[in-house]
Amino acid sequence: MATLAEKIRWVLTDRERRRSTLEWYGAKALFRRPRLKLPFGGTISYFKTYGQYWGCRSQIPDRGCCALLERRIGIGSTVIDVGAYMGVFTVMIGKLAGKAVVYSFEPTSITYEQLVLNIRENHLKNVKTINAAVCCRQGRMRFSINDSPMENKLEMNDFAEGPNFIEVDTTTIDSFCKSQRIERLDFAKIDVEGAEPQVLLGARQMMGERCIECILIEVCPDNLASLKSSPEELFSIADSYGYDFFALTNDGTPGQRLTARDLRQITIDNVLLMPR
Repeated sequence: MATLAEKIRWVLTDRERRRSTLEWYGAKALFRRPRLKLPFGGTISYFKTYGQYWGCRSQIPDRGCCALLERRIGIGSTVIDVGAYMGVFTVMIGKLAGKAVVYSFEPTSITYEQLVLNIRENHLKNVKTINAAVCCRQGRMRFSINDSPMENKLEMNDFAEGPNFIEVDTTTIDSFCKSQRIERLDFAKIDVEGAEPQVLLGARQMMGERCIECILIEVCPDNLASLKSSPEELFSIADSYGYDFFALTNDGTPGQRLTARDLRQITIDNVLLMPR
């Protein structure tokens, strides 16, 4: 656990962290619930800790992501948010396109409750929440709980035990789409702390038949390594389905096509997956 001096240094060395700290404690001093304003008119609140506030603040997408959502999502779109956390992307998409249908997945019960509260507060009737993890198989799997809830993740070791592990329900993109009679997804966002290859393995049919139009996926080699995977494995799975990786431009269009080596050079970033 970080010392007080380390926490102070963490805040003082970054302008955005200084600003977010002032916002958090300013709201607390006035006995108000801290709240984040999102693009397209939504808000996120119900934070239990400053860490959650900072985590959601860091999730607010940049201009390129916002432009991508505007280009890809409209009336009648079907969208999934895999790893919704407290709902930053879910609320943005729900507000952007009120006639779109958004399926939002979050496995841990406490964070799921916060997600549901945020959806209710934003009066989103077009969002359906699912208290489950999305991976490569249906059933139950162990889930690692961390000090920072944003870093909670699936545990690929079936024999992992201890106070930091819980069991969660799991599903796959293929099985969920079949159960809901979804033939096509216009957009998918995947951010699952290193389990992204497992999510793609569970989308073999939908991706193999080019039924997912556009995927925004987080790539972080360190997170992938923590689950005994790699950017090369992620690239190989997507490539076998006929999908290519692209950098995201500021106007929301696909930029440079990315190789497995390019993915390896990323520290952490959202990139596009598009069918050929």
